Amino acid sequence: MWPWMWIFYAPTYRWPWSGDWQQTVDTNAATPRSSANPELEHLIQTRIASYGRQIGWLNDVLLSQQPGATEADSSRASESLEAMRRANLRIRALKASCEPAPSDDLQAQARAMALRLEATDPDGYTAFRQFLGAREPG
Repeated sequence: MWPWMWIFYAPTYRWPWSGDWQQTVDTNAATPRSSANPELEHLIQTRIASYGRQIGWLNDVLLSQQPGATEADSSRASESLEAMRRANLRIRALKASCEPAPSDDLQAQARAMALRLEATDPDGYTAFRQFLGAREPG
């Protein structure tokens, strides 16, 4: 028998959680629920810059201000500062696109919300209409 034959005939056991695996990281779970607009926070994290990237930019700028900072630190800080400025412009544009148009007309707002509910959740819209029909005026 050849000495390397044991490699080909060795039994393989597949126990639970013992093989290769993948993990999906849900960045939406990292968004604080105390945020005024969690959806906007998620868009900023996924489209513009993650929290880690934003903190990295701040660290670069802060460390360049410390005594003993090198020219490389200053160069990296100026790049990070420029990246923060670009991100700030993109965040402002994203905020402007997500904000509803200001309106003092409550009926118009209610109609718009009802149309959005009808488009996104027809069953919820039907339940809402039944709720409104069941209410007594007054």
